[in-house]
Amino acid sequence: LYPAPESPWSTTSKAKPSFTPVDWGGFYLGVQYGQNALYSEVKGPRDMGTDLAEYGDKGNFVGPFLGYGWRYQTWYWGLEAEYEKTNTTVSHSKSKVESQTVYLEKNKSYGGSLRLGYMVPNGALVYSRLGLVRSEFDTYNKVNNQPSGYDDTDWETGIQYGIGADIPAGEHLFVRIDYRLTDYDDYTVNYLGNTGDPESANYDNDETLFRLGLGWHFGGEHQAAKRVNVDRDGFYTGLQLGHGSIGSNTQGIHNDGGDISNFNGDFADEAGVNLGGFLGYGKTFNHWYLSVEVEADTSNADWKHEREPNGRNFSVDKKGSYGLGARIGYILDSGSLLYARAGAVKTRFNTTWIKGGNRQNDIERDDNVWGNRIGVGAEVPLTANTSIRFDYTYTDYHSYDFTTSHGSPDAMEFDNEETLFRMGLSVYF
Repeated sequence: LYPAPESPWSTTSKAKPSFTPVDWGGFYLGVQYGQNALYSEVKGPRDMGTDLAEYGDKGNFVGPFLGYGWRYQTWYWGLEAEYEKTNTTVSHSKSKVESQTVYLEKNKSYGGSLRLGYMVPNGALVYSRLGLVRSEFDTYNKVNNQPSGYDDTDWETGIQYGIGADIPAGEHLFVRIDYRLTDYDDYTVNYLGNTGDPESANYDNDETLFRLGLGWHFGGEHQAAKRVNVDRDGFYTGLQLGHGSIGSNTQGIHNDGGDISNFNGDFADEAGVNLGGFLGYGKTFNHWYLSVEVEADTSNADWKHEREPNGRNFSVDKKGSYGLGARIGYILDSGSLLYARAGAVKTRFNTTWIKGGNRQNDIERDDNVWGNRIGVGAEVPLTANTSIRFDYTYTDYHSYDFTTSHGSPDAMEFDNEETLFRMGLSVYF
């Protein structure tokens, strides 16, 4: 990383250059890799009633980006185009002959956006974005006992907005951390219902995306910037505001008067708001940094399935979390910190299960579940003791299960996971 260390075999003494950041004006290109959480609200008629389900799952993607920007003093605006390839899939199935089988896959996307940003003292560019994206979805929807259903590809347009940071790692090289939300147009699929008459279901898809990128800026007159030296040795604390999605793989047995069906479904929420804080202690070793950290937060993320007037209604609602983790990172020459994290968190999930007309058999339970959390992030210094933090984590929770008290009991297992992006302010003492 710039500036390169002097060769140990050098025979001449050369002064080490001052930190020179990317100028941000002009052309740039790069590649990015990340994780997305796909959400689909599917609503349609079923058995003289209504079926509403919130499906979802996560996946990975990769793709290039390129753009052009203009900078005026510390302000920036630019245009950017991108392409990505992914294989995120959502599925739902039940072996009962009158039930539906649902499968949704996102394949590829292309789009463009406008970015508006501000260059902080150490040369990093913090920005917001607004744009449009076109994405390809493969949709399959069929009632099990019908000869045919819906099986086709749809291209949908989405409005995309988000925030991020481009962090200079040299005179042309930069590291990108980017998070965005995409709200797609909804569409209708027609399938054959139980009576043989055409029925339809409405698909309303949304998506959250976290991207970690590496880019290269061309040309431009580069201006030297003063490295912002943050003393990260010792205690630190901070607050953070997050946006995240809870996904649940649900599987088990549905029992309808002795008629037993196998059930498997991917459910998720549209993403909820997360508010929390953290406290840690760290130590710097040359350019390397190591810290331990405790965290706590509260959230309103939840998903639900509703079948009216008859059927099973169930939901999962995330409440509070607390945990402990460690971060290991590298401090760039500008003073920005890039890090990876790992740890464990304990989260309370409220789960409901409603079946039949006897409310005494309903389930509403709280489960305090441990999960393994991993992630990446960056801290961009604003002053000598404050930094703005961009942090993304994925948490895989331990599963829990229950059996209902009905005369024909259901037996279900919930395996939850969480994707979470947080933006915070760190203060070092």
